[in-house]
Amino acid sequence: MHGKRFAIPPTGGTNGLARPGCRLLLLLLLIMQPAWPGLAAAQYSADYPAVEPPPATETAAPEVTFRFIGNQALSEERLRNAAAADLRLFARYGRLTAIDDAAYLMQLTYRRAGYHFAEVDYELHETPAATRVDLLISEGPKVVLGETSFTGNTVFSNRELRTLVENIMRNDTTGPPPFVETRLNEALNRIRELYLNEGYREINIEIGDIFFQPVNQQSPSPLLETLQANVPIYIDEGERWLIVAIELDQPPPAPAADAIARALATAEAELLSKPYFTRRKLVLRSHLLEAFHETGYPEAQVLIRDLTGDMPGEITLRAEITSGPLVIIEEIEVSGHRRTSTRFINRRLHLTPGEVYNERQRRDSFQELYRSGLFSRIDFQLLPLEEVDETEEEEESTRRLLVEVEEADSRELFLAGGWGSYEMLRLRTGFVNRNLFGHGRILRLETGGSMKGADVEAAITDPWLFETPVQADFPVFYRVREEPSFTRTEKGLGLLFSRQLPRDRTASVGYQVRRSDISKIKPDADTESLEKGYGIASLKFQLSRDTRNDIFFPTAGHRTYGAVETADKVLGSELDFFRFTTGWRKFRPLSPTLTLGVRVDSGLIIPSRDQVTIPLGERFFSGGENSVRSFREGQLGPKDLKGRPVGGMGFNTLNLELRRRLTDKLAWSIFADYGNISPNRSRAEEGEEAFTRGSEVIDATLNDFFSDFRPGLGTGLQYLLPVGPARLDIAFNPDRQDDRHETTYVIHFSLGMAF
Repeated sequence: MHGKRFAIPPTGGTNGLARPGCRLLLLLLLIMQPAWPGLAAAQYSADYPAVEPPPATETAAPEVTFRFIGNQALSEERLRNAAAADLRLFARYGRLTAIDDAAYLMQLTYRRAGYHFAEVDYELHETPAATRVDLLISEGPKVVLGETSFTGNTVFSNRELRTLVENIMRNDTTGPPPFVETRLNEALNRIRELYLNEGYREINIEIGDIFFQPVNQQSPSPLLETLQANVPIYIDEGERWLIVAIELDQPPPAPAADAIARALATAEAELLSKPYFTRRKLVLRSHLLEAFHETGYPEAQVLIRDLTGDMPGEITLRAEITSGPLVIIEEIEVSGHRRTSTRFINRRLHLTPGEVYNERQRRDSFQELYRSGLFSRIDFQLLPLEEVDETEEEEESTRRLLVEVEEADSRELFLAGGWGSYEMLRLRTGFVNRNLFGHGRILRLETGGSMKGADVEAAITDPWLFETPVQADFPVFYRVREEPSFTRTEKGLGLLFSRQLPRDRTASVGYQVRRSDISKIKPDADTESLEKGYGIASLKFQLSRDTRNDIFFPTAGHRTYGAVETADKVLGSELDFFRFTTGWRKFRPLSPTLTLGVRVDSGLIIPSRDQVTIPLGERFFSGGENSVRSFREGQLGPKDLKGRPVGGMGFNTLNLELRRRLTDKLAWSIFADYGNISPNRSRAEEGEEAFTRGSEVIDATLNDFFSDFRPGLGTGLQYLLPVGPARLDIAFNPDRQDDRHETTYVIHFSLGMAF
């Protein structure tokens, strides 16, 4: 409804607008005019109530079908998958651009499969109830790469270039490489890159006229025969450019002169007489900037120009340097920390107030703070002091170093579960505080249990003992575990010092005091050892190296360790012996999804002083989910007369395992295990009395150390979880000994790999 206009007629002989009342009325009407449409609409609605329109009749969207006509080499499924998104878009909205794109993508799929002349078109057949799209495919002959000829090349041989082109065109396919134009262009770019890396800046590569001919000249129908594409490639190599000199546009400032001289010497050794290409400038710039940054010039700028020399092919790299001021740290401010002490952070910093700023020391400071695990973000900023005279540029500048940190969560409550073929259900819970009292020390309280035992442990760890790289651990523990032949209860404490060494090495030394009680010893097993309760104080040294790429499911790298432990009365022990253990694990990828794993473990216990036998709780046992899997837990090796294991003074274990990744989460393996325990037979099995001298134990152990190996062959499945793989193994014993109660096969279900 439109607004209304009103006319006020004159009365008498006087103009109506001249009257004051009329003027006021006219003014009110003009003011109210914009509101009239709304008022009128409201009145209309009151007089004539709105009538609801009849509901719209729902009509089903026409059905869309796709029919593929003419495809033989490529399946309909493959073509649908290549253009799935555009087909869905057309079926939903009927956009012609979508079906255009779908036809193009299908044609591209053909071209990438080697059908160089393939064409894909379409026809629409529409009715009110349905739409049918006929995809018309003309495949044409398949084209493979034929002869590739090169003209003008002198740096690289025809064979080298032809091999490069064929490998790229083949793209992991077997047989003659298909001719794909995009891959041919990729190959030419690779050849161009090779020439550029050799200093040929003006390299020009062109493709001549490609000649297609049938592979089989006798074929009656060339359209059905495979064609080969003979490709001529013309190369104009141009001049080769070499770096003949490196120079600075001006002398560096005195504090940086020595470092810049060393950087230039390093750059000259790397670059002089070498082919020139653009990345060479980045190498020189990196060396110079590093020298400036490590001598107190964090704002230095370096611009590298390539200048042609007097002779063709000569390049001089000229560095235009702007050093900026020499920066001296006046003060260091730390912010963002609430739980961590400022003193702890300052002790991790390699930068000191009053000294020249050094970028390498900043990086070292960042790495040490990050390795503490206490911070999720660390940032360093150089800020001007509050009172700075910036009226003139100075050679030196004092700055304030701001270290901003964001603390990570340092306290954690955890609950974890697991399963083992012997212990069955495992549960573990605990509390960890990684920033005790704000000094980065770690408090750990945890307890765990299974169907075969339980333990409680408390420990404090200082990752930087006395501000050194040495880590100190102080654990206190209580453990009880039911073994196949006895039950062992232990309580004790220890002190362990460890340090990370270069090349992934770790060295450690530890002292431990514990009390062990052996109970529920089965009959006949006590003939091997009379000690049922004893105290041990031992000193242990260990050196290890670990380069595995994953601790749960490694596919590359190795882990090696060697340890020696001594228990002696001088240390406060009731037993006297030496224990040697060593191990090696190697993982080698055979393909992206196939890995070969090898493990070798060995151990030996030698009684010392007047010690004769070693208690059951200190012996080696073998067999189970993590050693020789054709045996149950601890069942490999010497036994009593009723078939219960009694362990030994030495052991060897060899495992070979081939692991194949089936999916991202599922893996399969086959394995061969081989192991022994020495002495191979118990005194009861041999019908002999218990040992009376330590030398008899040593002789029996060494004589049997490399004999009576027991085998295991099997296969397994692993489902990869964040805490390690859930593993199901079945292992067979191909050399079962009935008189020693050995089983034909064993099934293990557990969490974690065997090694």
